[in-house]
Amino acid sequence: MRSFTVIYVPGLFDRTRALLALQRAALRLWRPWGARVDFFVVGWADDAEYEDRLDSLIARVDAHRSQGREVVLVGASAGASAVLGAFAHRREDVVGVAVICGKIHRPHIIPGPVLDINEVFEEALEAIDDHVESLTAGDLARVLSLRAVGDAIVPPEDTIIPGAVNRRMTIVGHISGIAWALLVHGERIMRFFRGLPTRPSPAR
Repeated sequence: MRSFTVIYVPGLFDRTRALLALQRAALRLWRPWGARVDFFVVGWADDAEYEDRLDSLIARVDAHRSQGREVVLVGASAGASAVLGAFAHRREDVVGVAVICGKIHRPHIIPGPVLDINEVFEEALEAIDDHVESLTAGDLARVLSLRAVGDAIVPPEDTIIPGAVNRRMTIVGHISGIAWALLVHGERIMRFFRGLPTRPSPAR
């Protein structure tokens, strides 16, 4: 079976150990479908610059590619902005991307206090339009966006990326939508990646 290094980027509250532990446990269920998971924590509430964190994520992609591994990116909620940014910069090296309940559109509807606490996320939202607009039709065909039927935190319409593979899950809620995707749709996500072409080997 074709296997991948899955670089997973969680959303806000990514310094909360309990939430991270739950996501790690859910992602372990992906192993039978060829997933080798590498967690990347942005630190959305940290005193950092988004560009620096994005550069670190890109460096993580480069490190895996230098070892000859096939790399895919998965981002949940706020993590969608980071994986799409990395994909825009490394589209020749990344097989594909999956975003789960990802905030893509209408950043202005996010409450100010949320952005005040998570300044890195605010910077990511400012960059996401340019990153998505830079993707070609062929690039977008390698992006899977999963959304909940209803989501009070990230409205479903804000997750839809024109030209990408947009799919609705039979679940309501934001946290429950992310959990449902990780626990129930892991095989579906990995099957999507297996259906994509292999990327050329990096130049030595």
